[in-house]
Amino acid sequence: MPSISERIQQAYASGGLTHLSKLAFSHLTRTATYHGRLAYYNLKAPHKLAYTEHDILTLSEWETLQYLEANDVGIARFGDGELTYLLGKNTSHDPQYPPLRKKVRQVLSTYSNDTSTNQYLVTLPIDVTLGDYYSKHNTDPSAWSYDKRYAMIPFLKKGVPYGSQFCFRKGEVAHNVGEYKEKLIQLFSEKDLLYVTDKNRFSEDIEISEVIEIPPESEIDAFYIYDNIKERAIKAYERHHNPLILISAGVTATALSAELNAEGYRTYDIGKLYKML
Repeated sequence: MPSISERIQQAYASGGLTHLSKLAFSHLTRTATYHGRLAYYNLKAPHKLAYTEHDILTLSEWETLQYLEANDVGIARFGDGELTYLLGKNTSHDPQYPPLRKKVRQVLSTYSNDTSTNQYLVTLPIDVTLGDYYSKHNTDPSAWSYDKRYAMIPFLKKGVPYGSQFCFRKGEVAHNVGEYKEKLIQLFSEKDLLYVTDKNRFSEDIEISEVIEIPPESEIDAFYIYDNIKERAIKAYERHHNPLILISAGVTATALSAELNAEGYRTYDIGKLYKML
């Protein structure tokens, strides 16, 4: 992605001051809208601004895997991209679609104890935004700037469990890699794994029963064919004896996973788990 200075130079070269002025106005409008949403959400629930990780029932990475093992629920995953998307900003792979933003917002706003018990567990970066994750891991917090924190806080609810968004990243799990892989293999064992992706990238350790193929991100946005993906996933689910849907599809995966789980089709939004194995 070109830097701001490079974009300015390109705009001036292609259309002079007129085009540059239009670009600047568009950028300022998007920025104002973004921060306006941030303020609006937080002003609706100002008492939550004082929340820390100790106010929220947060599962660690390992506890999240254990929760999935013990409960017949799916995963709706929120990372930095999904939280940024809530505020109206494109991610590196997902342009803004208001209907998708609405779906993702509803996943958080309607989440409850009943949801976490019977449908899906929402995973959020609570430890990296409200806790002392960076001091523990001695890492740079720049990727999790204030906007991710304040995009998330208005939707948090006390007493409702939230999983760790890092549960599918072995480098973040406080156990050795072998133990982590063994836990995942146990989690997926005896399941007919149905993988929604542009390409099956899993190693032989994870046996995929069926790939529900979607076009690469470079060709088409997954949300553009949302209903088609959902329909094919359900048909595949009904063909198998003990199915579990896995999705790698950016922000679309968060919304679709929640929707499928709510309708009784057990689904994990796994992000880029394939990179971790």
